[in-house]
Order: sequence, then C-alpha cells, then structure tokens
Amino acid sequence: MTDLRALLEDDSVTEVIVNGVRDSWVERGGVLHGIGPVFSSPEELDQWARGLLQGTGRRVDRRSPMADARLPDGSRVCVVAEPAVLGGMHVNVRKFPKHRLSLTDLVGAGFLTEGAAALLLDAVRSGKNIFLSGGTGAGKTTLLNALIALVPHGERIITLEDTAELLPDHPHVVRLEARPANAEGEGAIELRALVRCALRMRPDRLVMGECRGPEALDLLQSLNTGHRGSMGTIHANSAREALGRLELLCQMAMPQLTLPVLRALVAGAIHVVAHVERVNGRRRLASLHEVAGTEEGTILLRTRNIR
Repeated sequence: MTDLRALLEDDSVTEVIVNGVRDSWVERGGVLHGIGPVFSSPEELDQWARGLLQGTGRRVDRRSPMADARLPDGSRVCVVAEPAVLGGMHVNVRKFPKHRLSLTDLVGAGFLTEGAAALLLDAVRSGKNIFLSGGTGAGKTTLLNALIALVPHGERIITLEDTAELLPDHPHVVRLEARPANAEGEGAIELRALVRCALRMRPDRLVMGECRGPEALDLLQSLNTGHRGSMGTIHANSAREALGRLELLCQMAMPQLTLPVLRALVAGAIHVVAHVERVNGRRRLASLHEVAGTEEGTILLRTRNIR
C-alpha cells in the first residue's frame, strides 16, 4: 500500500492501473510499465478501492458494479467489480498535471510547432469553433486547457463534462458536470440537460469536455445559432473520422435526420479540427484542418501546414 500511495503522489506517473490482485501497471511518459502485484488479497484491494470512492457519492456493489468518479485532487477513478469484470476488482486512476501547460509550454515540449500554435491562436481569437480529435491519452484535454486560456478574459465560458477533468486557466468559467443515476436509478444529470442549462446561463463560449452521446446534437445546434468560439473533443482515429462520429452521435439523438442534413449541420457548426495522437509514448498534434463546407454531400476538409 505504501508503494501505491507513493505512485499516486508521483508527478511523473499519469495513470495507475490495478488488474485485480494479479498485477498492476503505471504510465510514465505515455508508456506503461508493469509493477507486479500490489495487494495481497482481494479483500485488501476491495477496501482500498472503496476508500477511493468514499466521499465521491459513488459506490460499487453487485447491483451497480461500475463507478466513475473525480477524486479531490482532480484525478479520475474508474472502478469495475464483479460480475462486470472477471478476475476481481479492477481500478484505473488517471492523473492530470498539477500545473497547467500553456500553448507556449506545449511548443517547448514538442507537442506542436510554433506555426501550428499561431494557427490555433488565430482560430481561438477569431471565434472559430474548434474540435479536437484523438485516442485515449493522446493529449486532447491538455491541448483544450491551453486553448481555453487563450480566450479573451472578457468572455464567459461554460464547460460541460461527464466527469470534470478540465483545469481552465481563465477568470470567468462556469464548470458543469454530469452525474449518473444512483443504485436506485435516480438522480441522473445528463449532458443533454446540461447543454440546455448552459444556454440559459449567458455563455459566450461553450466547451464540451468530450462528445460521446446524443448531446452532440444539442451542442452542434447551439454552435449553429451564435455561440462562436466554442470547443470540444471527441475520440476518433482521424479528423475525417471525428466528423463521421459526430454525425453518428447526432443520429442517436434524432434517427430521422438524413445524411445530407447531418453533414450540413456538422459543417456549419465546426470550423477547425485538430487531430492529436500518441506514438511510442510521445504526444503530438498530428494534423490541423479547416472545415470548408460541403460538396456533393461530402464535408470538405482543407489541411493546414503545421510543420
């Protein structure tokens, strides 16, 4: 237990993974390293995992064997217990940097070039709607935090997240967070409801931590009706696939929408797509694109030079 506590306090560790009592892993510099078993018994692991969730309003049991929560230090924890997982309780603790990284910091770290940073700065300052795409741990949240910091301080930002991860460096931010239903099926706060709530709170810009469900339709409709300069992220393997996923998510909310209508909605709402990736532990901005409308039912992407 002492070693695990030290790992959670180690700033070089970005994720701690416990696969039951058989083995554990940590991520450093984008690379996973095995550290062997940490707990001597399932009971010890169970006690530790439940201790993590204590005070978060979440719990795990056989009726509700999965829980996502935000810890007091801002880390995100995911606990999965039997019968949803085999081999005992599994826990992931994803840590976030204690110090916010600016766009200049990211240039210095080799995440993106000065030319790419200038293009993104211009996009933020000129009020373009920006979506960041990429895989898990590719740097979407890190880049999004840096972009939020570029928004003029006279503007009001409202963030919407499933589990709060963003650490916006801006003087006027309202942070809204969704909540799953409790074990009795009550008390859920859906992202779709948060989008509607945010629109009544006089936002200049909306920031969606991650689009993963039908809330995408509510967000894109909002972006098409005057909330310029908004931002969001989505899991995808490329900028093109990100737009396709947004179409799919919107169709989840309203299946009767036709493909031409969906593509017109997406193309009208999003102006810039930045795709990030992680290769051999190194995170970087892989490509940057401008959305240039539609032609013959296809969304046009104009790739910018970021070298």
